[in-house]
Amino acid sequence: MPSVAAVESYLSVLRACTRCSRMHKPVVVGRAVASGILLIGQAPGDKEPALGRPFAWTAGRTLFTWFHAALGWTEEQVRDRIYIAAVCRC
Repeated sequence: MPSVAAVESYLSVLRACTRCSRMHKPVVVGRAVASGILLIGQAPGDKEPALGRPFAWTAGRTLFTWFHAALGWTEEQVRDRIYIAAVCRC
């Protein structure tokens, strides 16, 4: 499992990415979490770039409701314990 510092370094590279000129910016990344759990979404919706985090709107409300029902975790606990990625980050 990578360290939090290694994940943060990787996220810094992602935030600075300009390779796909047709993608909408900014790049949306989650927290730097060293976790054995990886959650992969499709791509940020239209609200996520402004809110600065993945799963920040309707899909997130549903997702975090499921985690709370299954594990009793709040949204913040999920974000602190699970590395959230996406097929497209912007």
